[in-house]
Amino acid sequence: MKIQKLFTFIGLMICLATIAGAQQNYPLQVSVVPKPPFSPRPGDYFDDPSKYMQVIVTNTGRGSYDYYLTVKLEMLFPDAISAEVPHDRPPAIPLSIGPFQTVVLNMWDFEQVLGHLTLNHLITSGIKLDSYSEAPNLLPEGTYRLCVSLYNHNPRVGQGLALSAPGGASCATFQICYSASAPLLTSPLPCVMQLPDDELNPVSPFVVTWNPPVTSCISQPVTYNYDVKFVEVMPGQDIQTAMDYNPIALNLPDLSNSVLTLDTNLFMGVFRQGQRYVMQVTANDVFDSGLIILENEGESQLCTFVWGAVDEWDEEPDIPDPDPDDEEEDPEPFDPPVVIDDTSESTDPQCMAEVPANQTPFDG
Repeated sequence: MKIQKLFTFIGLMICLATIAGAQQNYPLQVSVVPKPPFSPRPGDYFDDPSKYMQVIVTNTGRGSYDYYLTVKLEMLFPDAISAEVPHDRPPAIPLSIGPFQTVVLNMWDFEQVLGHLTLNHLITSGIKLDSYSEAPNLLPEGTYRLCVSLYNHNPRVGQGLALSAPGGASCATFQICYSASAPLLTSPLPCVMQLPDDELNPVSPFVVTWNPPVTSCISQPVTYNYDVKFVEVMPGQDIQTAMDYNPIALNLPDLSNSVLTLDTNLFMGVFRQGQRYVMQVTANDVFDSGLIILENEGESQLCTFVWGAVDEWDEEPDIPDPDPDDEEEDPEPFDPPVVIDDTSESTDPQCMAEVPANQTPFDG
């Protein structure tokens, strides 16, 4: 029984010593609050961490401290990658905090303690940072954690010793996602469903609808506008070739919603009876935030249709080929008429009748 009490007493003393040591070793508390939207480029978090997180430092003790900080970005799911600032490269000028003081770090504070570092100084695992701004080197989509640790800057009392506890409130968890689908046309149905009979009834208004881009998560507040383009298609022409090279019949840019209601009476002459057209919707990031990469550069599928029926007078008459067996018969032969210049040579009895002599006396 005495031995059991002895072990209990020793365990209690160890716990008290651990708590006391923790309070003595970590006089500063750091709290990290995430600030969306989040960039897919890892270097952005080290260029200006204050853009993506709010860091609050609290001194719980009576002493003043000169300190600097490190930042670690790590992926939790689905893979394990990380990039962090080494703690053995302190800045020339530290940050300072007084007794029982609370401060919120700003962009200039981060520049002061991290500005002397480059990407080559970062400790990385499973990630390439030398050209992080290019699309092939974007951070993989997934769940991430951003942690901040505080270290003592004063070399007389142990430069590089931790002043804040790791983990806990010093880390913020968030998602990175940037892939978005292209807009998806949903009407008119004969066009969208690629029906063999894609002839549209010329009506006003002419309504076109589409679904906006969809991301793999809902944390990115991106605003889109849309361009809608109509192009004539020549007979037998590929619709992609027509969209790329033919003159534009109608272009409606910067539409704010995913429904187009077109008054064809107002746009008279744009759509011609019996003419084939191809249309496409293109989505654009209004603020060009760089937080979203749209599939197919934001261009929807192509949609082709014929505007009304072809008028009958526009169609060429169907003339049948001649039947080779149906040959035309030659007409009955006939004798050409006889033209007589000298009646003396005529054999016609009427022509051979004797002409009466002139009985009128000639008065000499």
